Amino acid sequence: MKLAFLPFERISFHSLSQPLLWVSQIASDGAASILVSLPDAIFLNGLTHLTDQLYLIADSYRGTIWELNVVQSSARIWLEHPLLARANPENEIPAVNGLKIFDDILYASNTQNAQIVRIPIQANHQPGEPEIFVRNANIDDFAFDKAGNLYGTTHVFNSVVKIAPDGSITTIAQAEQGMAGTTAAAFGASEGDRTHLYVTTNGGMSFPPPTGIQPARVVRLSVGIEGLPLV
Repeated sequence: MKLAFLPFERISFHSLSQPLLWVSQIASDGAASILVSLPDAIFLNGLTHLTDQLYLIADSYRGTIWELNVVQSSARIWLEHPLLARANPENEIPAVNGLKIFDDILYASNTQNAQIVRIPIQANHQPGEPEIFVRNANIDDFAFDKAGNLYGTTHVFNSVVKIAPDGSITTIAQAEQGMAGTTAAAFGASEGDRTHLYVTTNGGMSFPPPTGIQPARVVRLSVGIEGLPLV
């Protein structure tokens, strides 16, 4: 599960034993309320800001991206496409997972298919035709810098990779640097911290490294380029 942080509130996803999922809004004072229920969703995952009132949410098992309207407290399918879906529905690894926007293009990681898909955003905020940007890249979550480089967490591969705008991939940190089970990434937002990438890990609990499961961590990496603001 990932959280999306707003200036004075945050949004998170929840489910109980029944399959119903919903989005909660948590105010700055800690008060929580259900913003919208999504009875047709299966596995909500990454979330990103589209406009002042619209957010996009990945549904990893349905192969869908939902559009959340935080003003109207409503949700609808924004895009459902084979490039967002699992190639093998029997495999538990999620399909569409992380979501981020750069230069009016939505980038979506499909973890099971080891691809990053890019979807042009049209003037009416609706999706254009999806296409594969990168193959053979097992990416969970990711973040962009201002130059358009993508920094992806590889989860079971215990690393962070940098993907340039031309699609070339470079590993910039591994388990030796504390990257066991990397799951999510975000740039620092305060003055003097915007060139640092913060990476959360689960210690390798999904696929332990040879040295065994490590403590979960938040690791700070200096990448030398300012991150793209989320909002």
